[in-house]
Amino acid sequence: LTDDEISDAIDNGDIFEKTKGILLAYSDKKALFEDVKSRRDELFEIEKVIRELGEMFVDLNNLVLSQGEMLDRIEANVEDAVDYAEKAKQNVKGARELQKRARKVGSLQAVFPVAFVHILVIIQIRAVQGATALTDELWPYPSDGAYATFE
Repeated sequence: LTDDEISDAIDNGDIFEKTKGILLAYSDKKALFEDVKSRRDELFEIEKVIRELGEMFVDLNNLVLSQGEMLDRIEANVEDAVDYAEKAKQNVKGARELQKRARKVGSLQAVFPVAFVHILVIIQIRAVQGATALTDELWPYPSDGAYATFE
């Protein structure tokens, strides 16, 4: 309000009406200011929450990446385990074959010397029998220890 308007309001008795409008406008402005201030604070709070949410997404992304790497390592280890199991299966199969061969060789090693000794004994017996027969034919003396005398 200008000075002239204030003077006219005092002269006319309308000062209360004029100041009432100013006071109401001031309270409306103050309420509007408080409302704007409250909204600004709420926007700052929303901004803070959005930042925290963004950080959560970054953390979640990092977790997903690390777990993805972990899953890749687990998958590689499982594949290696399958390969190792297959190799072990082949090794066991080969070991069984070697064990069968070893049993055959072991039994041959046990049977062969016994058979060889039997053959040698048979040959020796035949040789002794043959030598005795040959000696009897060629040697004129009896084999019982009594010597024949020549007259």
